[in-house]
Amino acid sequence: MRMFKVLLSITLLFPAAFVMAQDAIFSQFYASPMLTNPALTGVGLCGGRAVMQYRDQWPKLGGNYRTGLVAYDQVAPSVNGAFGIYALNDVAGDGLLTTLSLNGVYNYLVPLGKNWRLNLALQGTYVQRSIDFNKLKFADQIEPKKGFVKPTSEQVPFQKVTMASFSTGAVISNEKFYAGLAVFHLNQPSQSFYGTTGPGTYLPRRVNLHAGTNIRVGHRYGPKREDDLILSPNVLLSVQQNFSQLNLGFYANKGGFVCGLWWRQTSTNPDALIAIVGMSKDQYKIGYSYDVTVSSARSAVKGSHEISVAYQFCSARPTPKKWLNDICPKF
Repeated sequence: MRMFKVLLSITLLFPAAFVMAQDAIFSQFYASPMLTNPALTGVGLCGGRAVMQYRDQWPKLGGNYRTGLVAYDQVAPSVNGAFGIYALNDVAGDGLLTTLSLNGVYNYLVPLGKNWRLNLALQGTYVQRSIDFNKLKFADQIEPKKGFVKPTSEQVPFQKVTMASFSTGAVISNEKFYAGLAVFHLNQPSQSFYGTTGPGTYLPRRVNLHAGTNIRVGHRYGPKREDDLILSPNVLLSVQQNFSQLNLGFYANKGGFVCGLWWRQTSTNPDALIAIVGMSKDQYKIGYSYDVTVSSARSAVKGSHEISVAYQFCSARPTPKKWLNDICPKF
């Protein structure tokens, strides 16, 4: 465990040209869709939505990643748009590195003819990263037979850095199909704990490309029914600096019950098989997912757990039909 912490410390504090911090991720990509694309803010809602989401990644590994989210979005027909806010907290290394981000989104709707819609969104983010220097271990602290007992001569970094980030997104959709593009961290802000510049010191842009469709099984030509079986194949590609992740999967939705299966492939190797189950009843929605590790690390990290809870409500004033395009998956 000590060796793991030493290696983690080196990775965090001495970034070379190819060591860059990546954004936190969830496997329930659409439980809070603003994280996948800000242009999904408010889409499919007749009012507002509050979401809580939590991910425990590789719990068998000491110093693992734990990520929590609270979010709220709501349609605003008076300005032909929707607003959203969310806070995300990511903890790595038993509190060694903590990232807190506060985000605000505005999503604008552009009707395209009778059936198509275009959503365009802007997002502003405040990011705070903090590091607990007292938890770091260095080679010059080692006393033979006693361990890490000496003081270190390493330069003490800033305990905290803050930055502003700006993102954008677009989604085009009709009642059966949607596709979107999102670009996060357009300005690539500095995240250096030493106040330095150059490769490895900035937050790299992240690009999400995603698409999906809904296929009704059974009553294909009649009016929609709540108990219809709907199959929804989806794809999500995420690229950040030299890292890429391809997610291929589908959902089956019937009568408020949802199950899904995804395959995650990174740029270098297979990563995980993701199983999702969820239930929506009246105004409530709850989902659970488990990532089964399939990479060579599976002997040490068996999998990851994730849970989401949401509450949705309709506004007293009727929401225009153009905002009720419920193509987006639930989880």
